[in-house]
This record gives sequence, C-alpha cells and structure tokens, in this order.
Amino acid sequence: MEKIKEITVKDTIIRIIKGDLTESDVDAIVNAANSYLQHGGGVAGAIVRKGGMIIQEESNRIGFCPVGNAVITSGGKLKARYVIHTVGPRWGEGDEENKLRRAVISTLVLADEKGFKSLSMPAISAGIFGFPKDRCAEIIVGETVSFIKNRATSLKEVNFYLIDDEMIGYFTKEIERFKSVGQPDADNDRDRLLTILRKLSYEEGEFILKSGKKSSFYIDARETTLNPEGMYLTGRIMYKMVREIPNIQAVGGVSVGADPLVCSVVLYARSRQDNLAGFFIRKEPKGHGRNLWIEGAKNLTAGMDVVILEDVVTTGGSSIRAIEIAQNEGYNVKALIAILDRLEGGKEAIESKGYIFKSIFNINELRHHKL
Repeated sequence: MEKIKEITVKDTIIRIIKGDLTESDVDAIVNAANSYLQHGGGVAGAIVRKGGMIIQEESNRIGFCPVGNAVITSGGKLKARYVIHTVGPRWGEGDEENKLRRAVISTLVLADEKGFKSLSMPAISAGIFGFPKDRCAEIIVGETVSFIKNRATSLKEVNFYLIDDEMIGYFTKEIERFKSVGQPDADNDRDRLLTILRKLSYEEGEFILKSGKKSSFYIDARETTLNPEGMYLTGRIMYKMVREIPNIQAVGGVSVGADPLVCSVVLYARSRQDNLAGFFIRKEPKGHGRNLWIEGAKNLTAGMDVVILEDVVTTGGSSIRAIEIAQNEGYNVKALIAILDRLEGGKEAIESKGYIFKSIFNINELRHHKL
C-alpha cells in the first residue's frame, strides 16, 4: 500500500492510495457491483474470495440493486466491517455521467446513515464498464468533495484505492485541483450569496406577511435570485444540495417566486452534463386548455423523485401545499430546499410530513451578517 496524495476537507481526510482495496482496514469498502449483485470477477470476485461466501449469500438475499443505487452487506472475513455495493453505469447505456454521480452520492449517503467514519472505494465504472478514466476521476472526486463540504457527515476518512497508474494520474490531478482552489470554495459561494441577500433582499420596518403575522423585517428574495451573480450562486449551491439526495430527477417550485431558482439549478446542472429536469407549479390550475397545475410536465414521468425549491420558508403552509400538488400530480417529492428559513415553524411542519428540509441560510445568519 502506497499513499499517493492527501487533502483535508473540513475535518475529513481524502486520500489516493495505490494498493489492494480488499486489504483496506476501514468501516466499509465499496464494491463496484452489477445490478444482480453477482460478484464473480474482477474486484467483486476478489472481495468474495477474501471475505467469504457470506458476502455473496447476503447479496443474493438483497437480489437486485438499480444503477445509481447502493446496498450494504457485512464484510465477512475482510478487514473492512462492511461492503457497500454500488452499481455504476456501463459506458454507452445513456445518461452515464448522471448515473455515476448518483452511484457515488448513494454510497456516501449510505455510509453516513450508518455512522461510518472511514470508507475506501475504487474507480467505479472505469474498469470493464468502460467509463472514460478522466471523467470518472472528475466525477468521483468532485462529488465526494462536494458531499463533505456541504453537509455534516460522520465520515472522517475517504480513500480512493487504485492500481492503474493512468487512473492514479487522473485522480491525482483532480485532488490537486481542489487543493489549489482551496477548501473554502463552497464557503466562499455561501458567504458571497449571503452578502447579496443582505444587501438586496433584506429590509427593516413594519410589515404584514402572507401568513397574516406582523414582522419588523421583510425579505424579497427575488431581488437576489434575479441578480446575475445571485442567480448563479443560488443555482450552484442549490444544485449541490439537491445532489446530496439520491436519485433526484427533477426540481420544481411555485411560480413565480421559485421560477429563477428552478431555472438556475437546471442550467447549472446542464453545465455539468447533468440532465436534471425542471417544472413550475401554478398557484391555480389553468382555466383553459388542459387545465394544468404543472408547467413542464412533458419533461417528467410519473413516480419520478423530485425536490421542491422555495425562496423563503416561514410557517411552511405554502411549501406543504406545493408538495401536495406535486404529489397529487404523480411525482414523488423527497425534499424541500429553501434559500432562507425564517425559523417560524416551517422546517418542523415540513419534516412532520416526512419530507427532508434543507435551507442555505436561516434568518439569524441573515440579520447578523455585516456588509
């Protein structure tokens, strides 16, 4: 085993290691599996040979794992306590880059949900699945760094185990790129957006909110989301938050407040070759034609996993209504992501319905931010 390169992101160490993945002494190693979880050849076969048939037997009981998803078994006789089996795409099957992103994120989310502190993974899909090595390295390193930067995670150590010198070169280039840019990249985006929001969207005085409550301040987020830099930063930050949730295929929100959010996220996704769809929710159905609630429905399919975007959440009433409309139209809402949480019960109301809630900022951060 040879350590090639190492960086620290927040308090998590990310390493490139030249060596045998099956010898990694961590909470879990990652197996680049096929959907039927039959571990006959390559690294998968080596994992079963070294860890024992218990790994294959547990995989047989699981039965099937779709592309972009991850499942877990014990590690048998391996030094690693568990094996996370993730299914990456075969090059040529379509939408490969987005599927690889989902595979990486699904793996990291599962490790985090289990409370693992250490994880080792190979170059998913870059072997017999034929994924181009340079793009594989860019996606795996990029999504891993983004995941660690943008959420509180139990992971304190992530190792990329590689053998091929060309692959090591590509991973090293990506690690160096993040090292040269510096760790505060996401933090700088967030700080800059907060400054724009405070300058353009925050106003003190006497106001009556949509909920009927009185307030000594008012936030008009559209002044920020329609500002060129504000729109770009909103799309970039929200996109990363969306991609922390596995299998999301579309983002939407109530028109007109969420229109710039949806557009900025979809455009940023496309700039990363990620075909994330967008849709608008009308406040009332069209009174003519097809009487639609949803604009952009031809880009969607029934049952797809979606995220609702919101600019400001107060009590959560309008957010829950948007979620219910999307659900009633046949889409599976997984989460709501907002620019700002006013801390007036919205988060709790949304989470009580079983949905994930995330916000970029809360009202205390905004009010106390100095220009």
